[in-house]
Amino acid sequence: SVSYKFPDSQFYLGGGYLNVKGLALNDNFERISGRVNIDTRIKNWLTIGTRTQFTFEDESGSSPNVSGLFFLNPLTTVRDEEGNLELYPWPEESGYFDNPLEPLLYEDSNTSHQLVSNNFAIIDFPFIEGLNYKLNTGVSIKNTDRTNYRGRNTKSGLNSAGRADLQRGEFKDIVVENQLSFRREFGPNNIFATALLSYEESKGRVNYLSARGFPNDLLSFYAAAQAEISTPSFSYFRTQLISQMLRLNYGYDSRYLGTLTA
Repeated sequence: SVSYKFPDSQFYLGGGYLNVKGLALNDNFERISGRVNIDTRIKNWLTIGTRTQFTFEDESGSSPNVSGLFFLNPLTTVRDEEGNLELYPWPEESGYFDNPLEPLLYEDSNTSHQLVSNNFAIIDFPFIEGLNYKLNTGVSIKNTDRTNYRGRNTKSGLNSAGRADLQRGEFKDIVVENQLSFRREFGPNNIFATALLSYEESKGRVNYLSARGFPNDLLSFYAAAQAEISTPSFSYFRTQLISQMLRLNYGYDSRYLGTLTA
């Protein structure tokens, strides 16, 4: 990271990389992030700023089926003499028990991108002492992409003649806040008033596709259009909220205080 401060401005630039290796195979996590913070006073009465962060996360890879280890015969072996994973490690119970390491053969991708940005502007009205306006906006955008293909070299893929599960999501949150404040003192009288008008919106959609019966494993999930059975599904949500608030504080002689809130 690097930061610097000017007489009327300051900024911060930061970036990070995280790579965590889990205890189990394919149980890994990778994240790349960047952040920008800027505050600047353009005029004596105007200040603007931003807090923006970008993140990329990668959780690709299916981990072994740990719970399956507790039910598998300890006298079996999960690999053949050539080191390849056995499709049926327990031949006498091949119709029920899978190879706990089978998920290592899945073609699995799980990534996401996220942008979070908070921006503000503060106006100190020079012609009215004590009057202040603040605009605060925020946006969060996240896209997720998950693909999983199980080929004929796995038990679940062999039973389905190739199996693909795809999921793609888009999520967005927006907030806009308008805050007007006024503070004045008249002799022993003290007045502080705040008015707020805000708008919030949250929406998202997710597209699913489940495909079975692929002609071959060559193109994996890219050949979903040629699958014998394709089942799409969708989900969508949207919420909106508008809020207003008014608060008035009155103090007299630093001894008596009254508050009115709507």
